[in-house]
Amino acid sequence: YDLVVADSTQQSFKYTLVAWLTGVPVRVGFNVGNSGFLHTVQLKWREDANIVESNLDIARALGATAPDPAEEMHPDAADTAHARALMQEAGGSPLVLMHAGANWQSRRWYPERWAQLADSAVREGAHVAFVGSAGDAAEIEDIRSRMSERSTSFAGRTDVLQLGALL
Repeated sequence: YDLVVADSTQQSFKYTLVAWLTGVPVRVGFNVGNSGFLHTVQLKWREDANIVESNLDIARALGATAPDPAEEMHPDAADTAHARALMQEAGGSPLVLMHAGANWQSRRWYPERWAQLADSAVREGAHVAFVGSAGDAAEIEDIRSRMSERSTSFAGRTDVLQLGALL
């Protein structure tokens, strides 16, 4: 390899050390609290930057031009048709989509609280559908089993563009 990039989520010393141990000549990352001192290209962390802007700082340091941090997606007619079919399945609008999944346990909310929130939204007149990957299905079903109101699960039933159309 010629290059290792430690993105804005990889600021701890362990990522810097692993990059250094590979022997790669160019190691790019943020130097937060001197944890990135082994990077050959050390970037200053900007407190006012979000994750996208921070990662664009990396791209700029590598010579890329990134004038507009706006992210775009372009669902096509098939994506929109799929989203409409899911909306009908959920009961129409207003539709509240909930994503209860998270990669880390420390970022997950209690299932009973998701159930309470979803029940509240339904009582306020919304239709509730849970979104996520197929891997989120068991967690979503646990939440739905705790609900007293009706909800729908779209877990594993949308790709990114279809989810964008649904949103």
